[in-house]
This record gives sequence, structure tokens and C-alpha cells, in this order.
Amino acid sequence: MSGSGAPQKPKDYPVGYGKPPLWSRFVKGQSGNSAGRPKRKAAPQANTTKMDKALRDRIIEENNRLVSVREGDRQIKITTAEALRQAERMAAFKGNPIAQRNALARLECAVADRAAEIEEDHAFWRDYCDKYQKLERSGQSISEEFPRPDDLIFKDNKFVTYVWTPKLAAENRQWIEVLLLQAEKDIRVLRAKMDISNDPKPLSLVFAIALNELLPQRYRFDNVRLILIMENCRTMNKRKLEYALKDAWKALGMPYRPATTFPAAEPHVDWLKKAFGRAVEHFKRRREIEARQGF
Repeated sequence: MSGSGAPQKPKDYPVGYGKPPLWSRFVKGQSGNSAGRPKRKAAPQANTTKMDKALRDRIIEENNRLVSVREGDRQIKITTAEALRQAERMAAFKGNPIAQRNALARLECAVADRAAEIEEDHAFWRDYCDKYQKLERSGQSISEEFPRPDDLIFKDNKFVTYVWTPKLAAENRQWIEVLLLQAEKDIRVLRAKMDISNDPKPLSLVFAIALNELLPQRYRFDNVRLILIMENCRTMNKRKLEYALKDAWKALGMPYRPATTFPAAEPHVDWLKKAFGRAVEHFKRRREIEARQGF
């Protein structure tokens, strides 16, 4: 062999199947492709050119336009975009592979996006709980406007929910005050109907007391406050009570009908026990969930 690096062909070397010429073989230590692998072409970039505003608005307007579709035995109106999604869904049910792939891809994207949002929501509220507890341990005062850690419920694959918030508690306290006003009117009506001197117990009074008991301790009216509200209602004359009731129900967004009264509670004792028993069990279960979360 010479020093050129390429093997020399012996005179008696037979060339044939499985025996390529020596000069065309790969040389040890030398690449067969000295130029290397060609660089991969960059993926085509998405078109970032802004769409014409008039065309964009037209497309959105057309997809938001209502169209009539049949659902069972009735005609309903839905947006064009929703109709297209329904058509694709029906095509997927009928076995169209492209529609099935698109529907599954859209579902996976939606589930992943929702899961990421839930995870972010949980992280935010757990951080909130940590900071709230640090402030409590340091002795700093915290406004009642902020929810307490034991008012939050954490569930897997669910957004954080509240047992009670200051706003919700304030709304319930407003309901209690209105029900106590209503109870004073109901007591007067029932006393006149039943021709008795002692005060009957209308359902409105029972509802007010029960609703107060369902509130967390820090949001409840204490007994002194309840007695003061009831005594204030008792001192009102009929005209003043009617005006106060009308304004109170209106503030709750409820219509006021002067002839409407709550019946006496005594005939409904069994029903009340069952109803409030279910309500109490419901709140107990929610508190157990909080305890399992470590709050």
C-alpha cells in the first residue's frame, strides 16, 4: 500500500457481489460526508401581518351572528361560531377523522389551559394563607374585608371557593334584619287572627334566628344586638313598620307585598327540623373539608 490512504487493489482481487472495489470503500478515520449534515430549514414563520381592521371586524361580526338550528323538536338561535363547532362535533360523532382530531385537540388544549389556571389560582390563595397567618402571628390587625384562611376551600381540579366572605356575611346580616322586621309584622297579624295576648312565633322569626346561627361566630349578631333590633321593631307603629319593610325588601331586590305574611312556625316544626338539620350537616361537611386542607 502507498501512503495516499486509499487501499490499493491487488491484481488477483475479485470484484463482485459483496466485494466492492477497494478504492470506493470508506477509509478508517475519514468521514464519508466531509461537508456534514445539511442544516435543517427553519420552520415557516406565522404570518404576523396585521389583518385589515374592516375585514377583522367583519369576520367577528359574522361569527357572532345568530342562526337558527334545530335541537330535538324545537328551533333555537345560536351564534355562527357555535353552529360551526356543533357541526364539527356531529361530524366527529359520525366518524370523520379530521373532525375527531380537531375536537380532541381542542378539548386537550382547553383542559390543559383550565388546569394551569386552577393551579395558578391554588398557588395564589395558598400564598395568601401563608401571608395572612404570618400577619396574625405578628399581632398585626387585619381588616374583616379580607377572607380568613378557614373561609377558603381547596379541591382538586376546582377553583378555590369560599365558605364565607365578608360581603356574603354582610348580605346575610341584611337578610336577618329584614326577616326580624317581617317577624314583627307577622306577630301582630297572627296575634290579631289567633286572638291571643302572648307573641306567636312566625316562620320569619325562626328563619332569622337560624340564619344567624349558620353564620361564623365572628359574623353573627350577638343576643344583645338581636334583642335591640327586635325591640326597635316593636316600637314602630303600623305605618312606620310598613315603610321600613318596603325599603328593606327593596334594598334586597325583592318586591314587597303588604298582604304577604309568614305563617306560624308551630304547625311546621317537623319540616323545620329536617330542613335545618340538612343545612347544618351541609355546613359541617364544608368545615370538614377545610380541616383536611390544614386550615
